[in-house]
Amino acid sequence: RWGFLLLIPAIVHAVVSSYSRGAMLSVLFTVPFYFLYSRQRKFLTVVCLVMAFVVLPLAAGKEIQERFFSVTEAEADESFNSRLVSWDCAVRIAHDYPVFGAGPRNSNLITQQYGADMWGRTIHNNYLQIAADNGWLGLFWYAGTLGFCLLSIWRARARLWNAPGDDARRAVCMLGGMECSLWTFMIGATALSLEAFELPYILMLMGAQVWAITNAQIDPPRGVPHLPPAARVA
Repeated sequence: RWGFLLLIPAIVHAVVSSYSRGAMLSVLFTVPFYFLYSRQRKFLTVVCLVMAFVVLPLAAGKEIQERFFSVTEAEADESFNSRLVSWDCAVRIAHDYPVFGAGPRNSNLITQQYGADMWGRTIHNNYLQIAADNGWLGLFWYAGTLGFCLLSIWRARARLWNAPGDDARRAVCMLGGMECSLWTFMIGATALSLEAFELPYILMLMGAQVWAITNAQIDPPRGVPHLPPAARVA
């Protein structure tokens, strides 16, 4: 656990050094969720203050700071404006191919026909990329999967939050970590096409099962005896 804590500065450095404003914003917007689900809020506050006043000033040079604060100058930001054009292309492609889309990553081959500034322009928005590639129906199923996964996590955490025992506390911590990871991904995915990134799908698969597992552990089916803690972990 302490080893993971020591890796936080390295992760922040990697995010900052990527010059990705989407990654930076996704981390900032997810911080409230960490405070919401943490049982060690005072310690987390100290960590965040150290990060804000020690690590970030050292890691973020002048160029990185200018890159991040350029989000307030959207009208003069060529990168942002090209994204707006790509998003408009994605919406029009999805309208033309509403059920099956243009095919996985095939929308990149036709974005220029819909007004993109170059051939092969990526949508740079995970949700609109899925809509263009797989149609509005595909986006509906994708968003539904994310929504039901979060619902499963919320229900399991609500049931375990005040449950006694170390196993319940560890489970609540893991559920909070899973949800915060998903929120970080979902926010960052508004500025990047990440539909082929594997980790969120692993989190979704885990989250989809957690409510059923929680119920089976707390209220096993009739005729199935309660398992001892060691057997449950195994």
